[in-house]
Amino acid sequence: MAGSSRKSIGLNLALTLMAWGFSSLSQAASPYTSNRFGGVYADPEAACRLIVSHVESSWRGNWPANDGRSSAVFSFSSIKKSGFNNPPDYECLYSVSYTLNNTPHNAVIGTGDLVLAMPACVAGEVKTFSWPIGREKTSVGDSSFVSFGNPLPSFMCISGCSSNGPYSANPDTFYGSTDPANPDYQIISANIDAVLTGSTCNVSDNVTPDIPPAPSPDPVDPTDPTDPTDPTDPTDPGGGGGGGGDSGTPVTPPDPVDTSNPDAATSGDVASLGNRMVDAVYDTANGVIGAINGLGTKVERMGVKIDGLGDSIDGEPYSEGEGEGAGNADGIGDEAGDSLADLINSAVDEAKQARTDSFNDEVDKVDGMLGEWFGEDASGVGGAILDGLFPKSSSCSEFNVLWHAQGYSLTLPVCELTRVKPILEWVFGILTAIAVWRILMNTLNQAAASAVRYS
Repeated sequence: MAGSSRKSIGLNLALTLMAWGFSSLSQAASPYTSNRFGGVYADPEAACRLIVSHVESSWRGNWPANDGRSSAVFSFSSIKKSGFNNPPDYECLYSVSYTLNNTPHNAVIGTGDLVLAMPACVAGEVKTFSWPIGREKTSVGDSSFVSFGNPLPSFMCISGCSSNGPYSANPDTFYGSTDPANPDYQIISANIDAVLTGSTCNVSDNVTPDIPPAPSPDPVDPTDPTDPTDPTDPTDPGGGGGGGGDSGTPVTPPDPVDTSNPDAATSGDVASLGNRMVDAVYDTANGVIGAINGLGTKVERMGVKIDGLGDSIDGEPYSEGEGEGAGNADGIGDEAGDSLADLINSAVDEAKQARTDSFNDEVDKVDGMLGEWFGEDASGVGGAILDGLFPKSSSCSEFNVLWHAQGYSLTLPVCELTRVKPILEWVFGILTAIAVWRILMNTLNQAAASAVRYS
């Protein structure tokens, strides 16, 4: 009796503890989310109320513009338990009103929108949220850090579970992420630990931190797209591009910088030196242009001399400046070109003929070698080569059949047939092995089928 009494007490205690545990779980609050529109809400009714506008616009889009249902008005009505989950899921019910064919309609409908329970909020559980604290330039690092000046919040809803401050930011938890407004910078955030209170909340109730706009990217110098400098800075006009224009036109230097500044040690000497450098550069450029023009004159004078040389060849006295201009030089050039072309063609023909003769000689050598190997009419193919590939028996003799009546005889090439005997033996051996294998497999398959049929 005493033993059974102790067992009864133990069983009652276990049942009590289990009931207490289930009771604790059932009392833990769970936030809810929409199956279609997301979001995290404190309870199913709050979720349904806050997604009314989404449901309304989604439902209206199912009807054409001339249909009264396309302008229906929705309002929250109630929630209805859906399924057997614990904690339960709920369907949202709405009051909808519209006019169709001049007839007003009012109804309570469920559009299939469900709010689903999320993990319960457990008091004392620690969760983490992120909070932006400042911005710094990635290439510079900590020395460029600028704080946003946002104080830490006094309340935070984390995945639908509430927590209360004060919070603290540990520098060991700081991390950076690329600023989407300017990839040269990164936003520095801190991971904040928060202790849950056990109650639910709406994530939309959270305070949104203020993030100042990112600095604008460095401007690109319009005079040199590869040199991103300040286009408004007169001391940095960008890199020099290619020149161009009329090569015969002298380049005019810009107006010299005023050097009348009384502080000659800091600005006058520098400006004067800059003027001298600019003058030297432009003088050099003009010298190059003059040299190019002079070269053109020399080329023209050379053409005149070539014309005179042509006149002398034709038997006319040559004197510079006489003749018919460039025509004589053209004739001499044509004759020289024709002669050169004839020489080139002759050399090419000789080289081609030499290569052809050499090729024919090599072909004749190969032809002779093939004749030695196989005979002039390929009669040697059936000899040593065939014996090497398929040797015939050396201990046999041909079988002769005499036809006395007609005086003819028939010779059967038995020795030649011995060449294919090993091959035929191998082929028939393989075919026999395949046939035996198929017979064996068919027998096994039939035995297996019979075993399955009568099992």
